[in-house]
Amino acid sequence: MNIISNLKIEVADVIRQILGNQISYTTIYQENLVDIGLDSLFVVRLIAALEEKFNIVYSDEELIYERFSSFRSLLTELTEKLREH
Repeated sequence: MNIISNLKIEVADVIRQILGNQISYTTIYQENLVDIGLDSLFVVRLIAALEEKFNIVYSDEELIYERFSSFRSLLTELTEKLREH
């Protein structure tokens, strides 16, 4: 497995822990996160979990809802953040 595949699984695991493990990986990868339960509380919990898991910190300016509304945008955002770190 490559780094992106591992990251993809790790991020999906965080989402499943927050939303409930009954959500399949396929659903997370393919669906808009809003459609599977994303709300403002979820975003706060998700960001906190990602910061802790990957030892990163998001600034207030980076906390734009659209960046976390789909798995693809979330993964892109996190990948860029990890490159900076």
